Amino acid sequence: MAEQGYTTFSYDRLGVGASAHPDPIQVVQAQMEVEVAHTLIQGLRSGSYCTTKFQKVIGVGHSLGSILTTGVASQYPADLDAAVLTGFSIDAAGFPVFFAGLNLVIAKENNPLRFGLLQNGYIVSDTKVSNQFGFFRYPNFSPAVLDASERVKQTLSIGEFFTNAMVLAPAPEFTGPIDVVDGENDLPFCQSNCLNNGNRAAEVKDFLSMFSLQHLGIVMSLTSTGQVMRA
Repeated sequence: MAEQGYTTFSYDRLGVGASAHPDPIQVVQAQMEVEVAHTLIQGLRSGSYCTTKFQKVIGVGHSLGSILTTGVASQYPADLDAAVLTGFSIDAAGFPVFFAGLNLVIAKENNPLRFGLLQNGYIVSDTKVSNQFGFFRYPNFSPAVLDASERVKQTLSIGEFFTNAMVLAPAPEFTGPIDVVDGENDLPFCQSNCLNNGNRAAEVKDFLSMFSLQHLGIVMSLTSTGQVMRA
């Protein structure tokens, strides 16, 4: 994207990777993540991170990141000029099977070398099999990609687990375009079939009257892919 003249800005969520790991129950919750995103966006627009004051900011999220992006659009509609939501729908019926399959465990017990200093409220999928069940549609992925995903897997906090749905709300004042892209066989958001009796990606626009429908952009489901998509 840089070659095309576009600047990208990415960050580790609170409680993930190189970011701080505060209390995973009382602090690391979805609303806090929305506030963090809002603050970062304001910094981009004000020139706090570099010499450029960005006049256009597009939010791009995947799965939980898409939920948080909709939270920003709802609570701070002027923050984003457009949004790209991937691995996301308003159908949560697949979540019980998804989370059961992940077999979430305490992160520091699962991998003491990587997560040994974290509090017990940080959790991860248990094994590579758990990872594949939740995110990769067999056999349409490279085993090497699954292996890499297991090596670098990151944590979820108990606080996020119980609060992520709370930031999903109508955003009638957000007027920018959105793109919605799902894997056809996404488990958590589509019960493994985004095209069964409708199109889960397309239904996003109907739910939210959240986004101005006349500004809806691309809606698509990528064939034979799961929560982790590949074109």
